[in-house]
Amino acid sequence: MKIAALLLVSCLALAASAQDPSSWTKPWFCHRNDCPVYNVTSSDPHAGVEMRQYAAARWLSTNITGEVFDRAISTGFHRLFDYISGQNVDAIKVDMTSPGTIPIVLPLVTSLCFPSLSLS
Repeated sequence: MKIAALLLVSCLALAASAQDPSSWTKPWFCHRNDCPVYNVTSSDPHAGVEMRQYAAARWLSTNITGEVFDRAISTGFHRLFDYISGQNVDAIKVDMTSPGTIPIVLPLVTSLCFPSLSLS
């Protein structure tokens, strides 16, 4: 988990120097959704991994604790979808973006702990 947090902090620290949005072409996986602007700083095509540098952006997040993974993903997605569809305090609609992130925090193994999942 420390590695994931370190990568996130590194991406946020580098975000200010990401590519100019006016010259950027969004990737295939964004489909018709908005997509955060980024530069690929390194990649390993064999492993299917990219290190990306994102431009500054705002993210919506929700936390889900103690559910089965598939159910937690569904719960989190629907919570965020409802919010961006206008079911929020100001009744404001927000365009959907791609991709989403799913950081997973696993606790120490005890009978009293439940995994925590955050969907953004």
